[in-house]
Amino acid sequence: IASIQEAQKDKLVKAILLRVNSPGGSYVASDSILRALEQAQSNGLPVVVSMSNVAASGGYFISLAADHVVAQPATITGSIGVLGGKVSFGDLLSRHGAKSAEVKVGANASMYSPLKPFSDVQRERLSDILDEIYQDFTTKVADRRRLSPAELDAAARGRIWTGEDAYRLGLVEVLGG
Repeated sequence: IASIQEAQKDKLVKAILLRVNSPGGSYVASDSILRALEQAQSNGLPVVVSMSNVAASGGYFISLAADHVVAQPATITGSIGVLGGKVSFGDLLSRHGAKSAEVKVGANASMYSPLKPFSDVQRERLSDILDEIYQDFTTKVADRRRLSPAELDAAARGRIWTGEDAYRLGLVEVLGG
């Protein structure tokens, strides 16, 4: 984000070429990068994405800001989906004699604590959060890539594609390197 903001201030920069090589990650981080790229566009900088070996999930998400998206024929791309959960190891700790305690304020303050599994209410809350993120992701893909609901459904649901498949599905504009 800092590099994108720095590029906007540099009068010698005429465009941003973003080389994406990412299997994804944090929705918040991806959305923040997407917003920074959109801000650069609104300030007149064209954005071109060149996908490397992998541009999936969050890597694909940040590519949605591009004026042009280039993928290699074998680029792993897409993964238009969302995944969430946690590892719970509180029982393992107690079996080995470790004790733990929590201090919390609010019903879901310890929702992501690794000391115990999700409660039913927390699992439902996580499901709602993931549904909201998926809705945001797919809405942005449909809008930016100009896909109909049927085309989006054929490309989404977390499935991954080669660059060639992504081109055929309308997820990228050009095959190249």
